[in-house]
Amino acid sequence: MFCKNCGAQIPDGSNACSNCGTVFSAAGAAPAVVDAGDLAKNKGIVVFYSVVTAYFWLYYIACKDSEYGKFFANNAMVLMLFPIVCALVNIIPILGQIVYAVAMIFYAIVWIMNFFNALKGNMKPLLLLGKIKIIN
Repeated sequence: MFCKNCGAQIPDGSNACSNCGTVFSAAGAAPAVVDAGDLAKNKGIVVFYSVVTAYFWLYYIACKDSEYGKFFANNAMVLMLFPIVCALVNIIPILGQIVYAVAMIFYAIVWIMNFFNALKGNMKPLLLLGKIKIIN
């Protein structure tokens, strides 16, 4: 594996980079490290389907053995369900419509961030939605 901060090679399962000291997989720490082979094999699929989140299930089929693919499949499913849940709030007159408009702006920002994280190979959790795990 390689450190996402400095690019140094680190042993598999390591909690920190011995070169720069970046800590991995702790709350608020750097994004999870992606295995270089996993990234090279699945990056095209993940980036493509991060654009079309409704096809989250294709991530899972195409990348079923990939932690990178599963991570972004989960993000895609959360991003697909978020507007559906927000649409229920939109039913409430005036206040619901204001909340819905703000939620859709938030959705657009999170979607763009997810796309660029997929493009860079960063497994960063979604802003405010990252703790939702649907696909393990």
